[in-house]
Amino acid sequence: MTTRFVVLATISLLGAGLTACNSSTSPDAGLTAIGVIVLGAKSTPRGYITAPVANFYKVTGANFLSAQNHPDNCGFSAFDPTFTSSFSTGGIPALAGGGIATTVSGHTDSLKVTSLKNFAYQLLTSPGIAFTPGDSVKFVIQGNSSGYPAFTVTGRTAEAFTLGPIDLTKASTGIPITWSVPADTNSAMLISLRYAPSGSATITQQISCVVRDDGFFQLPINISNTYANATQQTFSIQRVRTVVASPSGNNFINIVSTFTVPTPTAP
Repeated sequence: MTTRFVVLATISLLGAGLTACNSSTSPDAGLTAIGVIVLGAKSTPRGYITAPVANFYKVTGANFLSAQNHPDNCGFSAFDPTFTSSFSTGGIPALAGGGIATTVSGHTDSLKVTSLKNFAYQLLTSPGIAFTPGDSVKFVIQGNSSGYPAFTVTGRTAEAFTLGPIDLTKASTGIPITWSVPADTNSAMLISLRYAPSGSATITQQISCVVRDDGFFQLPINISNTYANATQQTFSIQRVRTVVASPSGNNFINIVSTFTVPTPTAP
């Protein structure tokens, strides 16, 4: 029986359906090495920093996260501010060598194993690497003969974007959401509208949309009215870039890069 390993990033919005964008599945022919690297952006007084996290697994099948040409869709769900999605535990954690050299915006650091439970690779000596969102990133994986193979993978980080005003007075015709467009089509936008239902003072519900990253999306009227009529509203809008690469055979790696508005602030 195939154990299907779904690559999920540590981003709560990914539950909206982006994981169904595209898939590559290995056959039942023994264990395959799978890697996933997630990096976001945090703001500091001096600019942005990123702190990549890498995990590797042995699996018999995998679905990969792809943000390319994703169809627009929205849905309602409960909102839990303490929830963050994580990697599936269906695979067997694997090592990828002693470290992963990481270069972004001319700055180089190294990811090291920080957990013997799941072999997570993270920064040890700094809160993050200074970078410019939208710059390319390179990961040099040392590799392990019984885990994930040596490989160098590159990709573009998610660009920063400017968000237009969210005008609740447009609810009767559908609230338009606008933002500055990216360099290419290898990204998608995740829209999370959090709100307190009528009669409540606590934000417990959310509307999650996955849309094409083309600079414009008009919320359906029913969603617009629900959000506009709520007693409290907040939002989080995120650009997601993805890369899927293969070092050899049926081995794969998935890079997931994000930029969020409002942008989290580094401690």
